[in-house]
Amino acid sequence: MSMKEKIEELRQRRRAALLGGAEEKLQQQKGMGKYSARERIDRLLDKDTFTELFMFAEHQCHDFGMERKKIPGDGVIAGHGLVGGRRVFVYANDASFLGGSVGAAGGKKIVTTMTM
Repeated sequence: MSMKEKIEELRQRRRAALLGGAEEKLQQQKGMGKYSARERIDRLLDKDTFTELFMFAEHQCHDFGMERKKIPGDGVIAGHGLVGGRRVFVYANDASFLGGSVGAAGGKKIVTTMTM
């Protein structure tokens, strides 16, 4: 695979990760008057300061057909940014992925973010 193809694959993976569980699930949340996990983080942090960590983490569950539901991020958005100019670390559960449930990969993201 060429470098150009690898970069394009990474861009596609990032686009998929930014969608979360699925577009229709995000629309359901909006229909209930709720913000997505990314929108909540964006509203909390100073404009354009969020740096996401572990964006491509995925669950490792193979029970109940979960091997067919590979969603980047495992239902948790985590990273750091600024609030009033001060560095903070944040995470938010993404309700568009399995109703916001947290698996092992998502739990590890939360613990690592809290430790930072």
